[in-house]
Formats: sequence, C-alpha cells, structure tokens
Amino acid sequence: MRYTTIFSSLVFCIIIVLTSFPVISSEVAKDLRPQHISNALDKARYNLENASNSFRNGDIETTRSNLETAAKWLDKAAQNNETAKAREESKKLSNEINVFRDKLTQSSDIDENSLVRFWHQSTSIIKRETDHLIHSYTELSVSEKTLKYLLNAKMHLFIAEHDLFVSQLQADATRELDLVLTCLADASQAARPSIAIKIDLLRKDITLLQKNVDSTRDAWKDDQVILSLNDAMVDLKAAKSNASPGIIPRIELIEDEITALRIDHEKVNLKNSYESTMAAIKNIIHEL
Repeated sequence: MRYTTIFSSLVFCIIIVLTSFPVISSEVAKDLRPQHISNALDKARYNLENASNSFRNGDIETTRSNLETAAKWLDKAAQNNETAKAREESKKLSNEINVFRDKLTQSSDIDENSLVRFWHQSTSIIKRETDHLIHSYTELSVSEKTLKYLLNAKMHLFIAEHDLFVSQLQADATRELDLVLTCLADASQAARPSIAIKIDLLRKDITLLQKNVDSTRDAWKDDQVILSLNDAMVDLKAAKSNASPGIIPRIELIEDEITALRIDHEKVNLKNSYESTMAAIKNIIHEL
C-alpha cells in the first residue's frame, strides 16, 4: 500500500510538471522516454526560429542552412517519436521544409509567414507527444482508441490556429479543419455512447467554424451585428445613388469603415468559436 501511494504521488508530480510548460521539458523527458526524441523536436523548432530571424534580417543563406538542419532533426524525430501520428507529421513537415528551402532565393517573394507556420507545426507535434505522455501513465482500456483520435484532432486544431488568425489562408485552414473532422469521426466511432454524443456535438461546432472561415458563405445570418451592418451598407448604397458628386466620397469613406468593422467583428466571432471548440475537445479528453 505504501509503495502504491508513493507511485501515485510520483505520477501526479510528473503530470503537474508537464502541464506547467507548453513543451516537453528536457529534465522530465530524460526520465520518461528516450532523450533523443524530445531533443530532436526541440532542436527542429529552435532551428526554425533561427531561420525566421535570419530571413527577417535578409540572410538567405543562413536561413537555408537553418531550414536544412531543422528538416534533418525532424527526420530523426520521424524515426523515434512515441506515436505513429507524430512520426507521420514530423516526416511530412520535413518534406514541406525541404520543398520550401529549394524555392528560397534572394529574389524569392516567399514571406516570413511560411516560416512561422513551420514553427507552429513543430510546436503542435511536441504538444501531441506531451499529451500522449501525460495520458499514458494509466490503462485507458476502451477509451484508448478514442484518446488517440482526440489527441490527433486537437493537434490539427492547434495547427489551424495559425491559418485562422495569423496567415488567414482559407485553403490551409479548411484543410486542417477537415483533418480535425476526420479524427473526430473516428473518435466518435470508438467512443462509449456518453462520450460519442459530446464528440458529435463538437463536430457540428467544428463544421460551423469551418463555414465561418469562408466569408463568401452566409455564415453570419444569425448575427445581429452583422445583419445591422449589412443593412447599413444597403442604405448607403441607396444614398450614394442619389447623392451629389461632392457627397459620394464621404459616403464611400463610411462604407470602408463599415466593411472594416464587419471584418473585425467576424474575427472576434471566429476567435470565440475557435477557443470554444478547443476548450470542448480538452474537456472531452479529460473525461476519458
């Protein structure tokens, strides 16, 4: 009984330490899994950060060198990561970086956002491995498959964050959210009924989030602020058609302001929707 209590306390301390940091700490990783695994991912992320800094300073050769080193560390991580999903994502990211590096020249019009996205992706893989480590201390029986799919969904949702709020690249965001929905569908199939209900509700929220990414769709039909702003634009258009030439430029300025206000409001809604879905998926994981 005494040894059981000591072991339980040790496990609890490990979880507290892990959840206190956004990535796997070297000290904890050293005791719980092969040291070279976490170091490979950490070093890849470090080199990606250096690549971003050197690119910002206009040093393309150093940027290419850091990207090459990062890709090599990711290849090493792809061989040794704890989970198949992390191995797959590490290898895929390594390939993307190498393609990017080959295109990177002094005259390249590639922007820094791609480098930041690579860094964000490597962070998501580390988070995926950390989550796996935290939950692997106990037997999860029937929940084990559900957990695997939910952790994969959470990883892709984290990657989508950059596409939604930094690069605002609709195609990338939609692709990552598609992967989230696929993982959640698998999780729902594997989950016990009470958990499956919550996962299915989350899938609906993710689908709505995905629709909201595309501003050309009627994603805001129930939002009263957006409806009011749309009505104002209609009224301004009517006013402009009857206005004198001297008034038209002033009306157009107001139209520009309303357009900017609408975009800002949509971003707030999108951010709230994203944070809500991320919180929901974390809560489901904790219930397993």
